[in-house]
Parts: sequence; C-alpha cells; structure tokens
Amino acid sequence: KGVLFDMQIQSSLIYIESDYLHLKGLEICHFAQKPGIRASSALFSYTSHSIFENIDYHHNGLAMVIRGNSTDNLVLNCDFHNNYDPYNTNPYCNADGLNIAETSPSTVNTVKGCRFFENADDGLDLWNNEGVVVIDSCWAWLNGYREDGVTKGGDGAGFKLGQTKSSDYTVYKRFLTNNISVSNRNFGITQNAAKCKMFICNNVFYNNKQMGIYFSASWGDASHIIRNNI
Repeated sequence: KGVLFDMQIQSSLIYIESDYLHLKGLEICHFAQKPGIRASSALFSYTSHSIFENIDYHHNGLAMVIRGNSTDNLVLNCDFHNNYDPYNTNPYCNADGLNIAETSPSTVNTVKGCRFFENADDGLDLWNNEGVVVIDSCWAWLNGYREDGVTKGGDGAGFKLGQTKSSDYTVYKRFLTNNISVSNRNFGITQNAAKCKMFICNNVFYNNKQMGIYFSASWGDASHIIRNNI
C-alpha cells in the first residue's frame, strides 16, 4: 500500500490524503499526458467529509479521482471536460471526467449539479465502487470521442455505474435523479456489471448512439426501480 501511495504522490499533480476540506473555485487544467509516460490524475484524493465545489477540471490526462475509504464527500457544481489520454497502451480509454473508484462498501458519496462533457472515455465512472453514490441534477454529453469530437475514443458513457467486485442486493447503492445524459458515443447510463440495486428516476436520456439505459441480466438480478425517465 505504501508503494502504491508513493506512485500516486509522484505522478499526480495534486495529491490529497486529508479530511474535512472545502476546495472551491479552482481551475485544474493542462496536466496532459506526455508521450512515453502513463497518464496521471491532476487531482487524486483519499478524503472524507470534504466538499469539492465549482472545480473546473479540464484538458488533463486522467479524471479527478476519489478513492479508497473516502466517504461523505460532496462534489458540487463542478465541470469535468476535455480530458484525453492518447499515449496509453489502449489509447483514450481511461480519461474520464470524474472517477469515484475502488471504494469500500461503507462509503457514501454525492455528486450534484455537475457537468461532464467531451471526455475521451466516460463522464462519471464508478469502477469497483462498492459503496453508495448519489448522482443528482447533473449533465453528461458528448463523452467517448477524441480531441476532434468525431473519432472514436473510449467507452463513451455519460454515467458508468460499475463494476462491483461483490454482489449486494439488500440496499440501493446507486441513486440517479434529475440528470440529463445526451449524445454520448455509447450509453446515457450503463450498469457496467454493478451488482447492486439502483434507483433511477426523473432523468432524460437522448440521442446516445447505442442505448439510453443499458442493463443486462448477466450483471445480476437486482430489483431496480427505474421510472419517470424520458
């Protein structure tokens, strides 16, 4: 674990390992990937009880990252856009807008009033997030394209809700309400192997090139609530 921390500290532009923070009004940009060097995050955090407000995170190599036992965080009214990772082994497949990933089952994090657009991979990615995530009143559009906005990039989901390493169908772990996800290269939202219950209500999914809402029986048989969506 110490070695992993050292790698993150050395490669990230901003590395946070502290609680009860309020970061507001920061523009974090142009920490771009260089040829021959793996892409790194411009803001990588292990933090709890913190607020990230009015952050403009753009033209970086990887997403802003919240990870580990980080809980009770609020990401509020932020913009995540135009992040690209052209020099990876699998080019353009890791540059999301925001990545709340590799988190433990006890965590609860909220994303509210944020915009995710024109990122090479996905807007918001919850990879290996075992905890609860609330996504409310957010926008996602035109994710999954390269810098020209036309050429195929990464996965291209507005909101990617998994995967999870374990199956837990006892409580709702994903809440998506009052969001808009449009014109993404593949999906408005995708379950993406998140084996947990989800509450998806009062959202709009329009003009996504594959599906607005993508769930699969191969990803478990949880009793989701999906209603009042357009």
